[in-house]
Amino acid sequence: MRWRLSIGRSVNQAVIDILALNRYSGFLADPRVAADELARVDRTVLERYFADLALDPRSTHFRGRDIGSLNVFFHAVRRHGWDQGLPANAAFYPDDFPRPDKRLPRALAKHVMAQVEQPANLDRWHTPDGRALTLILMRCGLRVGDACNLAFDCIIRDADGAAYLRYLNRKMKREALVPIDEEVEGEIAAQQQRVLERWPGGSRWLFPAPRMNPDGTRPLTTHSYRGQLDRWLERCDVKDEHGRAVHLTLHQWRHTFGTRLINRDVPQEVVRVLLDHSSGEMTAHYARLHDSTVRRHWEKARKVNIKGEKVTVDPDGDLAAPRDPRSKRLYPASPRAPRSEAMPLPARPCSRHPARALRPALTRIAALTMDDLDLNRTEVQITFGEHGSVPVPEPFGQVLREHAENRGPRNMVVNRSSPWLFPGRCPGQHIHSTYLMNSLRASNIPLIGSRIAALRALVSEMPPAIAAQAVGYTAQCAERHVLASGTTWANYIPNRRQPNQLTTS
Repeated sequence: MRWRLSIGRSVNQAVIDILALNRYSGFLADPRVAADELARVDRTVLERYFADLALDPRSTHFRGRDIGSLNVFFHAVRRHGWDQGLPANAAFYPDDFPRPDKRLPRALAKHVMAQVEQPANLDRWHTPDGRALTLILMRCGLRVGDACNLAFDCIIRDADGAAYLRYLNRKMKREALVPIDEEVEGEIAAQQQRVLERWPGGSRWLFPAPRMNPDGTRPLTTHSYRGQLDRWLERCDVKDEHGRAVHLTLHQWRHTFGTRLINRDVPQEVVRVLLDHSSGEMTAHYARLHDSTVRRHWEKARKVNIKGEKVTVDPDGDLAAPRDPRSKRLYPASPRAPRSEAMPLPARPCSRHPARALRPALTRIAALTMDDLDLNRTEVQITFGEHGSVPVPEPFGQVLREHAENRGPRNMVVNRSSPWLFPGRCPGQHIHSTYLMNSLRASNIPLIGSRIAALRALVSEMPPAIAAQAVGYTAQCAERHVLASGTTWANYIPNRRQPNQLTTS
């Protein structure tokens, strides 16, 4: 523990490591294991411990944290030579860590935020310190621990005089900036004045602890703010949509901040910088898109004429070509299947099966149900992602409508009552994705090429987060296609500054 604390680990992390080692020691002391020294702790013993840990009623997060603490301990034993008898096969692998469940963002509902943001409710704080801290959490999206430990001089300005809040991201061990408005700046200035009035000698904290802090050297704790927040919510009588009292966690301010930004069309990269995330994956988890946002961008990306009417793009015409910001094509054109305009629509090679008009994975298409298809509107809509239905462009909407009324194969009557959109030959099962794949290949339709081309064209017409969640892809996949399609020029300057491209005047 002394070594862990000496390299900058927090006391809380040290306590977590000690508890994990205690649990593992209890497992080793079991008579059925009887491992009284590290020389007996091999891979077999570790796997038995993993099986025992799987029965632990705690969540996957806490169980994975215990395995991580053991992994660090074993690495330290080998690194410092504390015990030469530790077997070489006593190692941990990525599969040993339980995979956590993907949870939805916990942003507060709009009507809840409307209640807590009312000036009359904000004025019900019994201390001005709590009001200022709450306003910073709502407007800046800081973690509550970072906000409680804000420095007294936390405002800096750029060359234009715009104010920024400077704070220490204690999770990432780095300083970060977030822009603030005049109201937040005024609240911080008033809080600084209150601190100087109570502690004339000054304090290094913007929010010093109000009690048992005669010299102002201790910051406000998150536990103290938690109690103040609960009492404030009770005074304001904040209710949810069911009329029940609202109970919110301190981290929900941050989730709400990220969700609001992404639904106001702020680019995901900007949201990542404002939240000071190291990767876009974490930002994608925080930012949940509302159904109305997805629908609005989807409608915006649809092609219309000068009168605002929908147009059907000829696949052989100029409008169907991918938008190319440079002289070269960013990806090769997909070969087209032979087609005759005189042939009826259901008989064309690209329309024998409606699934060929859609771009998500074939396994997802094969498992579509009739509930995923909405035929009660003027235009056919289908659901792929988690944010509602999206319109199907013509002429494939009509093909889907005809297929839903007379589902195959071979127009068997039993298939018409099947829940699957594409029933298979076996009773109660949907069509296999391999059948779809072979059928597409027989029609000279490239699977990967056409799918990639469609997705890259989609992310060039709408924000990648919108496209990803509308069609059921991950945000990381959409971001990779944005970079590959040349939509963003984020790497332009580094590429221009390659040594072999530099010239001297």
